[in-house]
Amino acid sequence: MDVFKRYFYSFLVASVILFVIAYYAEEYYEGQMPHNLTRETSDELVVKIPSGQGYETCLSLQKNKILEYDYEAEKELEFNLHYHLKGETIYEVSPNMMQSFQNRFSPKQDTGYYCLMWGNPAENPVSLNLRFEVLNP
Repeated sequence: MDVFKRYFYSFLVASVILFVIAYYAEEYYEGQMPHNLTRETSDELVVKIPSGQGYETCLSLQKNKILEYDYEAEKELEFNLHYHLKGETIYEVSPNMMQSFQNRFSPKQDTGYYCLMWGNPAENPVSLNLRFEVLNP
């Protein structure tokens, strides 16, 4: 029985240590790893955005790369390109109502990732055709 107590206490101590490390890592890196980070360096997709909701895709983009992207929607959507830094949202392309847009973007600093985001203020779902590619200069 003594062996089981030792294993139990060892497991308990290890669990508490892992929890504390995970808690402080989450606090320290808050806003640095989005839940919707894609591993793709290029993609084409069609998304149906429900009324009053949005769609966001984030991708890793280093300072020496170029993000080429374009989209076309059935109706105007609120679009922006942003990143998060210490809990703050920094817009590289400010929120704007647009039905289509084409752009090439080169990051000014290494933040790690950037997010393309569309919001649908319309009363009905809106279909979005999206294409992006990360290029070497």
